[in-house]
Amino acid sequence: MLRCMRVVDFVERQVLSAIEAIIETVETVCREVVTQIEEWHSRWEESCESVRRNVCTWLPWPLDALCNWVTETVCKMVEVFFSIITTIVKTVCETIKSLVRILILIPMTIFVTVFRIVCFV
Repeated sequence: MLRCMRVVDFVERQVLSAIEAIIETVETVCREVVTQIEEWHSRWEESCESVRRNVCTWLPWPLDALCNWVTETVCKMVEVFFSIITTIVKTVCETIKSLVRILILIPMTIFVTVFRIVCFV
């Protein structure tokens, strides 16, 4: 009976360790994706400022105002796009982590419970 319980405990620890490794990998990939999106966002903001500074300011009135308005509008739209993409990525990552926990933990809990009962019989 003691040997049986040790095996069940060992299996439980191994599965929990595997779950944590999978979740850590998902978190790492998600962090890298979000970081890359933030870098692209930062570059985009620099490009917007560059257009305003190097293009719009050299245009005569009323083209300078129109250029500023178009640049500001496009930059805000892209900023919203980046925010939406970042939120989607974070949501997908959290969903994957939750699914990993649920889809592995529930069967593992059933398995461990059954084997613990078998160990006592």
